[in-house]
Amino acid sequence: MLYPAPRILSAGAGYRHSMRIYTGFGSVYSLIQRGAIKNGGEISSTLQTAGLDGLEINSYVFDLVDRLVPDFSFSLEDLKGFPLSLHSNYVDLNPASLNPYVRKAAVEQLVYEIELCENYSIPILTIHPGWVRKIERQLALEFFWDSLSTVLDSVSDKSYQPKICLENMDHQSEKLCNNSEEIRATLDRFPQLGLTADLAHLGLTGAQIDSFLDDFAERIAHLHVSGVIAGKPHGSISLAASSIDFRTFFEIFQGRNIAAVIENQSWEVMIESRNVLDEYR
Repeated sequence: MLYPAPRILSAGAGYRHSMRIYTGFGSVYSLIQRGAIKNGGEISSTLQTAGLDGLEINSYVFDLVDRLVPDFSFSLEDLKGFPLSLHSNYVDLNPASLNPYVRKAAVEQLVYEIELCENYSIPILTIHPGWVRKIERQLALEFFWDSLSTVLDSVSDKSYQPKICLENMDHQSEKLCNNSEEIRATLDRFPQLGLTADLAHLGLTGAQIDSFLDDFAERIAHLHVSGVIAGKPHGSISLAASSIDFRTFFEIFQGRNIAAVIENQSWEVMIESRNVLDEYR
C-alpha cells in the first residue's frame, strides 16, 4: 500500500497535540522517480494522505529535481500554505574554510536561504557548520563563527527571519560541531541560534543521548530522526529497525511545539518511521 493510513488519535481527554511529523524530501523524491507524484501540486496532498504534518526541503532540490526527472516541474509556489522547514544546501558548503572565497560563497548562500524563508514564511532553517581542512580545528571553528556573524549582520534589518538552527554533526572527524563542546561554544556565542538535534548523528558519534538532550533542552527547536545500524547510511534505516531504541527520547518532546523530520530516503522506510513516531504526536 503506497499511502498507509495513519493511526487516528482522538482529541478527547488526555490527548495533547504536540510534536509534528515531517518528512525530508528524499522520500518524496522516491515517489517522483516512480511517477507516483506527477507534479509539484500533488506533493502536499500525498503527504497529508499519509498522515504527515509537513515537509523539509533542502534548497539543492530546486537545481536537481528537474534535471533528474525532466518531465517533473516543482517550485515552492506548489507548496504555499503547507507547513515547511528548510535545510541549507550543504553540498560543497564550508563556512569554516581557510579559503576566503569559499567562505564568501557560503555566506551568500545562507543569506539567499534566509530570504527564501522570508518569502515563503518558512519558520526553521537548519545549517551545517562546515568542516576542517588544512588548518587547526579551533581556527576552522572561528572561521565558521566569522561567517555566521556576517550572515546575521546581513539580514538583521529583515522584518521576518526564520529560526536558524545549528545541526549536530555525525561521527566523521573532519566535521565541526560533532561534539558537545563545539556546539556549546557556538550556541553561547550566538544566543539567537536554535539547535536541530539529529538523533541518528548522536547515535553515530556514541554520545550519551539523554545527557545531550538534557544539556541542550532549552536550545533544541527542531529534530531530525532516522534509525541507526553500524556501517549503514542512517537514511536507509527506519526507527523501527534501529539498533538504538529512540522511543524513550521522543517522550521528552511530547507537549512541545516542535517538528520531527524523518530523514529516510525511501517512502516505505519513512512510513515505518512515521508509524513509530505517531504515538508521540
